[in-house]
Amino acid sequence: KDGRILSAGSKDILSQNPEFSEIPEFHPSTQDISNCYVLPGFIDIHCHGASLFDFTSGMFDINKQSFCSKEKSWTIGLPGYARWKLHEGVTSFYMATLAAPIRLLRKCLQYLARYMQGETNGKEGAFVRGGFLEGCFFNPRMSGAQNTRYILKPEKEIFDEINESGAIRLVNVVPDYGEPSFKLIRELTSCGITVGAGHTDATADQFREAVKCGLKYVIHFTNGPTGGSYKPFNGGGVIEAALQTDEVYVEQICDMYHVNPAYIRDIIMRKGVDKVIAITDQTFVTGTNIRKFTLGGINGEVSSDGAYIGVVGKPNTLFGSCLTMDKAFSNLLSLLTRDMQGVWYRQHTAMPFDSAMLAATGMCSTNPAKMLGLLDDLNEGTGAIQSGKWADLLIAKIEGSPGSYRLKILDVFVRGNHLLSL
Repeated sequence: KDGRILSAGSKDILSQNPEFSEIPEFHPSTQDISNCYVLPGFIDIHCHGASLFDFTSGMFDINKQSFCSKEKSWTIGLPGYARWKLHEGVTSFYMATLAAPIRLLRKCLQYLARYMQGETNGKEGAFVRGGFLEGCFFNPRMSGAQNTRYILKPEKEIFDEINESGAIRLVNVVPDYGEPSFKLIRELTSCGITVGAGHTDATADQFREAVKCGLKYVIHFTNGPTGGSYKPFNGGGVIEAALQTDEVYVEQICDMYHVNPAYIRDIIMRKGVDKVIAITDQTFVTGTNIRKFTLGGINGEVSSDGAYIGVVGKPNTLFGSCLTMDKAFSNLLSLLTRDMQGVWYRQHTAMPFDSAMLAATGMCSTNPAKMLGLLDDLNEGTGAIQSGKWADLLIAKIEGSPGSYRLKILDVFVRGNHLLSL
């Protein structure tokens, strides 16, 4: 009671496990949270692991400097990671794969399906909603930290072989291959799978055709890398097409290293706060003291201050991130509440605090839910604090001042269950 509720006006709420309802009068289980904020739980649609766990490869053995691919790596790693995500304020997430042999992808997705269907999913940690097949169907010239040895043709038969478990909910299919790409996008969309494009150098014309076929978003927009062209031929590249196509969402890794803060403000201004989705692209080194490693056949090295990860031998190429969603929210709130120069825009004016809070909340919670159809889902609705939706929320304090804020998480609820208190 008395906490400031984002996205639900100023009413108090009652969590009737597992859904919200309004509570206008005193209730015997009321919790006084004066001077705190109540936010819808964060949704991370793009994360690979943390605290030594990598979804594709298993648990990292520090002594052997290699990954253990035995079953226990996933039976221990998945629930452990779900508990980890609570500390970031995450209540729902999707596990992302790296480019890898089909047998390994099938295996990790089978373990994921088993955990998703188990009784403990969402009861001991954040709710795992599915898998995100990031590797496989991308452009080798835009591989970034993905291993090009495991690039596959964009064909439904290959996808079906990988997705034997049925755990995949999101897929990266670049438009670069023309009709084979468009065909796969249509087929996946018809099955209820959300398709994005990342690690792509498609033309704007190819991208727009892919959107007509069902493509919904750009994966880690401007990273990966994402192709663009200042020339008019074929309409430009993906950067130009994504900015000009209003219905398309764009992911942003908001660690302030993957994308220059000035560009983040420009992208938010051009796309609108309702079409930007904050992600972590978090890797297994997050929360560890590891400084050098090999993952998926690619060598990585963490910066001296532990803020970002680079690909060895590829200057200015980053390898996932060490970002957490609470930090992403803090970075966005800080970025939006200060005056600053843009690159494409001359000047950005600081937003009022309340407007910036709503914008950051949208990018971390509501926007991914809306893109994935979860916001209006009658059975699994989430992403906003509204009557009838899942009681996925976090209670937090905001510390700092305009341009330099920090979100301090106090409590996290998943489906009305109080799973974390700090």
